[in-house]
Amino acid sequence: MTLPEFTPGIQGPNGDNIDLEVGYGWFLRDDLLVGGEFQWSLLEDIAPGENDYRSQQASLFAEMLFSGDSELVPYVGVEIGVRNSKFNDLDESGLLLGGRVGARYFITESVSIDGLAHLVGGRQGSFHRRFRGR
Repeated sequence: MTLPEFTPGIQGPNGDNIDLEVGYGWFLRDDLLVGGEFQWSLLEDIAPGENDYRSQQASLFAEMLFSGDSELVPYVGVEIGVRNSKFNDLDESGLLLGGRVGARYFITESVSIDGLAHLVGGRQGSFHRRFRGR
């Protein structure tokens, strides 16, 4: 999948940094949520010569929620996905496996705001590297 080149024009101390994430989940039970996410990241001008780092990730997840009487619900989960990263002439793709922990604040019964920490790693040997010539 190739996304169009995008330059936001916002300059931070290390260049532009934009992270976008979209996800959707379904409750199989009151305490079990499954779903998917798509993430897109851009770190622009992070090396001499205005080089950019771009990545896309698609993943599936399952989460066990620890419900109580509060709208704030902690959870733990697992995820599996694929990631593609590009920097200069390096184009790398691979399989991701990991865990997640966080909390959801339910605004309504079916809408929540999510705070999440990922611990995700790529499996050695699962990456595909391509170098593009200039």
